[in-house]
Amino acid sequence: MSRLPALSGLAGIVLLDVGWFWDPAAPFGSDAHLAAWYASHGDAQWLAAAAVTVLAAPFFWVFAKGLPDRLAAGAGKAFALTVLVFGLLYAAIPLSRTFTVVGAPSGAVSRFWDGAVFGEYIVAATVSVLVLVGAVTVAAFRRQGIPLGLGIAGIPLAVLVVGTFFLPMAGITLWFVAASITFAARRPPAVEPAVAQPVTASV
Repeated sequence: MSRLPALSGLAGIVLLDVGWFWDPAAPFGSDAHLAAWYASHGDAQWLAAAAVTVLAAPFFWVFAKGLPDRLAAGAGKAFALTVLVFGLLYAAIPLSRTFTVVGAPSGAVSRFWDGAVFGEYIVAATVSVLVLVGAVTVAAFRRQGIPLGLGIAGIPLAVLVVGTFFLPMAGITLWFVAASITFAARRPPAVEPAVAQPVTASV
């Protein structure tokens, strides 16, 4: 795995974390609280956070394409698509407010939409990353072009990824940082020089 795809995973997780922890979306609250919030908040920061999240998706895709294991590459691409869909859905309310005259959604719609968007990401991201980590771990123990140390580290990190439901992004972030740095720092395997075969004269 070349350094560029490996470091793409690191770039992707940094962008995703920025969008995730920034999160200037409407909070969960009562109808009156949400009405006051929408009346006093614009959509620029919300759209910017969505754009940063969407921008992370192609970096994850490049990272996945560079993985030497087929199952891991597929799971990595699934995670990239999960991030892309999450970013687009996250931008739905501010985009609708920008291009229509409807104004703020009702409190029920706002709470339902935010819950559905974040729920979609949590479930889909957890499943795809668990498959990704599991495939990389198995490939590492089988010596299929993946450092064994990353496979060993993947076991506790997979347990932490399951905790995404309680600690969003913790396990996912740590695994991508560890995997990206490991792949980027790994030296390519030495290429054995070709041995010239003696030419025998035909009789």
